[in-house]
Amino acid sequence: MSDKKSTETNKGSVKSSSKKAASGKVIKPLRRASTVKSDSKTSNTKSNNRPNKLLGRLKKSDTQGAYTSVKNRRKAIFNKASGASSRGGFEDDKNRFRTIWAIALVILGLLIARAYYLQVANAQFYQDKGDELITSVRTQTSYRGMITDRNDLPLAVSAPLATVSFSPHDYAQEYYELKRVYAENPNQPQLQARMQKRLANMDLTRLAAAANIPVGELQKATAIDDDIDVTDDEAVKAALPSGAGSHYLPLLNKVTPEIAQSVSSLDFPGVYEKNFFQRYYPQPQPNSQLLGFMGQNANDSEGGYEGRAGIERQYEKTLAGDDGKVLVLKDAKQNSLREIKQLEPEIPGKDVALTIDSRL
Repeated sequence: MSDKKSTETNKGSVKSSSKKAASGKVIKPLRRASTVKSDSKTSNTKSNNRPNKLLGRLKKSDTQGAYTSVKNRRKAIFNKASGASSRGGFEDDKNRFRTIWAIALVILGLLIARAYYLQVANAQFYQDKGDELITSVRTQTSYRGMITDRNDLPLAVSAPLATVSFSPHDYAQEYYELKRVYAENPNQPQLQARMQKRLANMDLTRLAAAANIPVGELQKATAIDDDIDVTDDEAVKAALPSGAGSHYLPLLNKVTPEIAQSVSSLDFPGVYEKNFFQRYYPQPQPNSQLLGFMGQNANDSEGGYEGRAGIERQYEKTLAGDDGKVLVLKDAKQNSLREIKQLEPEIPGKDVALTIDSRL
């Protein structure tokens, strides 16, 4: 029935087209085959909707497997696994393991060789370098011999003296450092207690009483400011004493070692003691040209003295003796902490007796 209807419609369309041609109008010819095919396709799709969808999917998959463009081929190659294994074969793995082990053995050998060089072959050199950082050699000045007359009366004699000085800069630096440690460790009460005890021992009143000087002079020299932020390095650096007298303030000058010990035994930060021998001449007037005098030795790094004229110069080696050397432990500020051992013994000088009578 559907075929008859389609033929009738085709005939009607032909008749209508002939009539229009007769009237003088140009009409494009109809494509009968296409209309018939399209009609048949639409009818088939409507009647067989589900089977056509399945057939379309199958055809689409067949066309994709049969042909793809170059662009689509590249995407498929990179998106789809090729199926090849990413691992190499047994021989490749074995060579890789051998290479890694060889590199590891070479590095281990280099480390062993370096450790042998540092600790065995060149150990003494690095031991000396380490000792230079924490130790120093201090010279012990030998006692200079006396010059006497024929009756053993002293004409020239050396007396041991000491000078005690104070560095306000070092004191203030230590003070602010203890305050900083105290402020940065609020959760460590034991550490804070130790810092507080050390700060209490840094009371300038104790130092002033031992050195017999006004405490106000020490407070002015140190210029301690308790209101600064001790955790700020720039603020602390600006608060430290500077200028003349900031590193050297004499407390005791040329006193006996017993008097100097009363100050140095306080173990006060910034206090330093220097021991030396002072040459005295009990009878300088009548014997000055004969005995001569002492002068500073330009070749001595510590500023020692030597004979420059008279008997002092003529018998310099006999009177001077040999200075000793002591290895001392020092801190980061180059301060001597304690003596470790005696490197060279101290040899005191010998006395020189003259034939003159100092009473004449």
